[in-house]
Amino acid sequence: MNTQDLLLEIGTEEIPSGYFNHILDLLSCREEGSIRGLFAAKNINLHKAFSYSTPRRIVLHIKDIPVVQDISMLGPPLRIAHDQQNRPTKALMAFLKKNNASMKDIAIDKSGQEPRILLKKKDVPNAQILTGILPDIIRLMDFPKTMRWDNSGFAFARPIRWLLAIFGEKVISFEFAGLRSSSITYGHRFLGHKKIKVKNVEAYFKLLDKNYVVWDNEARKAKILSYLEKKRWHDNKQLLNEVNNLVEFPVFIEGEFREEYLKIPGEVLLASMSKHQRVFCLENKKGELVNRFVGVINGNYGNRKQIKKNFENVLGARLKDALFFYEADTKKPIQFWSEGLKGVIFHKKLGTVAEKIERLKKIGLFLLKATGINGCDKNYLLRAISLCKADLLTQMVREFPSLQGVIGRYYALHSNEPEPVADAIGEHYLPRFAGDDLPATNLGILCSLADKIDNIVCYFKIGKFPKGGWDLYALRRQAIAIISILQKKKLPLSLSDTFDFAYSICPGDFNKEKLKNIFLDFFKDRFIYFSKMRFGYRHDIIEAVAARGIDDLYNSFLKLESLNSIIDEHYFEKSRSVVERTYNIIKASKDSADGVLPALLQAPEEQALYRELKQLKPIFKRCCADREYVKATQVFGESLSDMVHDFFDKVMVNVDNKGLRINRLGLLSCINRLYIDNIADLSKIVNENKTEREG
Repeated sequence: MNTQDLLLEIGTEEIPSGYFNHILDLLSCREEGSIRGLFAAKNINLHKAFSYSTPRRIVLHIKDIPVVQDISMLGPPLRIAHDQQNRPTKALMAFLKKNNASMKDIAIDKSGQEPRILLKKKDVPNAQILTGILPDIIRLMDFPKTMRWDNSGFAFARPIRWLLAIFGEKVISFEFAGLRSSSITYGHRFLGHKKIKVKNVEAYFKLLDKNYVVWDNEARKAKILSYLEKKRWHDNKQLLNEVNNLVEFPVFIEGEFREEYLKIPGEVLLASMSKHQRVFCLENKKGELVNRFVGVINGNYGNRKQIKKNFENVLGARLKDALFFYEADTKKPIQFWSEGLKGVIFHKKLGTVAEKIERLKKIGLFLLKATGINGCDKNYLLRAISLCKADLLTQMVREFPSLQGVIGRYYALHSNEPEPVADAIGEHYLPRFAGDDLPATNLGILCSLADKIDNIVCYFKIGKFPKGGWDLYALRRQAIAIISILQKKKLPLSLSDTFDFAYSICPGDFNKEKLKNIFLDFFKDRFIYFSKMRFGYRHDIIEAVAARGIDDLYNSFLKLESLNSIIDEHYFEKSRSVVERTYNIIKASKDSADGVLPALLQAPEEQALYRELKQLKPIFKRCCADREYVKATQVFGESLSDMVHDFFDKVMVNVDNKGLRINRLGLLSCINRLYIDNIADLSKIVNENKTEREG
């Protein structure tokens, strides 16, 4: 089949660096994604799709799209396609016009409930179909903030200045946002040619290379990282990602600042350099910060010495301010700042930060008891919580919001607060992002969990849920943080009980039962995502464990780990087969069964199976209580497998006698529920060798 590559480039004014990760993920054409759906709706299957970005361009590259396709499409019902004189109606003519077809292209389809017009065309150029798809791709792109710039009224992150769309060597022509697509692109804003005519996709990437545009995000990042590693940089992956999205052609500037600023807390120094100048601080061989930095500029132009001097002057002024803020703030004890929280609004529907602190104290004490954490001084816990938000009012945090908690720890130590209290203050925001450190101390763990649980329940209770690709209050991230802490620190905690407690003290009026289901489903989705992305567990194993709920997250991870470790063992297959076979017959039955009446057990096979189940049940439940899920699975499979299969071979379940039928279904249900309710629903496990064995 003859195929061609498709390239769509959206040229813009410089887009904020934080917008690109979401857009690149959207354009990756992942399975079940909206972009893939646009193509699938037009009978175009995507095999290889790539997305790239620079500050002033977003690029989608799709390989091997067929040049032509045969189409078959249902149109309007026959009854409205022709009038009484058998002439085509407006509905039919509109359908033909929309699909660029004529009367000779249609037939009648009689396979449905009523006859319909069927459009059939052979060798339809996909270039024609792509004309309608590409504008929809642009419309699907969403951003935290957008702007309008012309009479079209279309909103985008920044004004669109050009559109390039080529399929093979053919321009896909369409109008959008006051522009017409073409084969014209632009190189680097200052170093490249003003207009560049592109012949085909391969030529596009070569032309950008020649015009000072490193179009591949990963290649650009690798170039920056390679230089920084040679200079012994202080690792700052967040800043690296941000800078990578700010330049098209990275060039490096090295500079220095006054040594006296090294006495500023390291986190403050790094925050000032990151926020104001986006420069990377360097280290010596001992891993200590030194008074040298590396800046990344967009292109090799201008007076390099003057650029270096400008970096040093601006950075010096910012560090001077930081030193002043630090010295001014520490003239007052941290308790002083804490007392001002009564006047700070947390959210207009959720009260003040001081009111939040009172909730955190109650949640913290609840968690102390619920998790069974040892070695926590109750008074230290309450003191840490009462001071954990105090730094919000300091000049330092107002200037550097990312240092919340970090500054609180320094100021607590400066105020002679106990070190465990100061450490908990510093840790209560952790983890702040994927891959960040978890709280190391037990007090820090409790403060962090309390803060995040309060945030989630409070925002849920006033109806502020994450939607689509955006999560204004970072609630998904905070749920992942809770899951990470409980899993890594091996802490038991009932989500259901935690919700009940937090709901009782949080403001808001959302219906409790409805909200509880939303809350538990929210954590279930995060659990599935976390288990897949962080540990790479098979999706069917995750679904099996999550099927009965994940109320105790740490226990759920133990089940995952146990099942994953024995997935290839013979006794696992025996248990899986027992659960699946009992599940299938219960699901197929219209009768509901609850329990077993021993007096109604007639066949020797069902009597033997019932006796074995009675002996197995206490052993199995003891294993589950001790969280020995491997052993539980082994005894379950080896005890019941042969007897269950013998039962199915020799005993008819769906007999005419309703009492016998329900009793036998009850026996199978008891077997099925014993495993499902205590470990996982193994009927969801994909048995890759099932067809081969049964054949």
